[in-house]
Amino acid sequence: MCDGGVGSRHGMDQSSSAVPVTGTFQRVPSRPPGVGKIRGRGTALAGLYRAARVGLVTPLRDGMNLVAKEYISAQDAEDPGVLILSRFAGAAAECRDALLVNPFDAESVASAIARALEMPLSERRDRYNHIIQTLSLNSSDVWGARFLRSLEQLELVGTNAEFWERLAISAVNS
Repeated sequence: MCDGGVGSRHGMDQSSSAVPVTGTFQRVPSRPPGVGKIRGRGTALAGLYRAARVGLVTPLRDGMNLVAKEYISAQDAEDPGVLILSRFAGAAAECRDALLVNPFDAESVASAIARALEMPLSERRDRYNHIIQTLSLNSSDVWGARFLRSLEQLELVGTNAEFWERLAISAVNS
């Protein structure tokens, strides 16, 4: 039985326990018709990202960074969608050309959605190109190499044996 909430908005008879079948058994294509492989990924999720005119990623605190980056990576450079991103997401630092929103402010999120849907192709391309350029400078390969360099620069104090001796002494004293 529906309580008049979600079911009534989706056309379900409130006195029926029937569930609409629309989409339930429909297969999502790995990519939209006429679109080649998406940067080596043939997944259904990448196809959905590419088909979406707007990517709305609005965590209330840091998170969902890979979702935002995957959405951008899946876009067609000639006709990209627009990323709307929470300013609280860590990816907001790299995706400055996304439409950044405060997810606690529903009106600003609604305005960003309207702006994204009305955005001219030239602006969508510019924003996409800036974001993809920044992301390519901070790929996992670049991040990993930077991380390993920082480990190499660590100054270790004492030898391995001295470390274990200090650890044992501190454990005995506590």
